[in-house]
Amino acid sequence: MPPTIAAQPTDVALFTQASLRALIRAEVAGRVPPRFTDNGPDVWAAFRNELTATDLAVLMIQDAGVSMPVPFAPGQWWPGWPEWEALHQSPVEVQAWMADALGLAEQPRDAYLRGQAELLGIELP
Repeated sequence: MPPTIAAQPTDVALFTQASLRALIRAEVAGRVPPRFTDNGPDVWAAFRNELTATDLAVLMIQDAGVSMPVPFAPGQWWPGWPEWEALHQSPVEVQAWMADALGLAEQPRDAYLRGQAELLGIELP
């Protein structure tokens, strides 16, 4: 069995940012319901009570993890991944990542993949 590698705070932040890029891109393409786009932000604002943008991001990543566990449920493929509470990043950072993801959502596929790889520190050929 390979050794367990604990996720570092930077890993969690990168996972959250990359997940937001993927989910928002999927929304813009019409593959998932609008939660960050269209009327999603208005619905969230109406019902969020004391929750923040970070809570929305965590909920949407967890939701995606049920039907798409490989990209969105790291606890299933990365031994040592922290509990979901660790995804709670700064709401200011999460809002900036959402805005960034919205700005990149309609990139061509190759540019999107290269951007995700660069964010995660992966070299592509």
